[in-house]
Amino acid sequence: MSLSILLAQLKVAGVRTLASSVHEPRDGEQPLLAPWEVDWCQPVALLVGNEGAGLPEEVERSADARIRIPMASGIESLNAAAAAAVVFYEAARQRNSAAAPGIQPSAPSQTPKTPDAMRPPEKT
Repeated sequence: MSLSILLAQLKVAGVRTLASSVHEPRDGEQPLLAPWEVDWCQPVALLVGNEGAGLPEEVERSADARIRIPMASGIESLNAAAAAAVVFYEAARQRNSAAAPGIQPSAPSQTPKTPDAMRPPEKT
């Protein structure tokens, strides 16, 4: 299946496509979104390119939005796996927060008490 057919099928199915981008937006293009500016609780397909060139320009343009991971100056890009992991972490964070609204963080865990039957014998 060609990528253009897949992208068309995703749009018909109501899945938003997000393209990771290494390019600056041109005049008139939408600004790049940071991962935390995306609603990951909706159906989303993430398109990630290779480390060198990123996604082909026509794929980026056909996506519903483009995202970029903000990085310190001097760092050109992350490899594809690291970039995807950062974005998937944000998606999981949002989805977990949405699945359990109003739940307070748990108290720091304590070492469980070991039943006597589970304790190693004392040395004498």
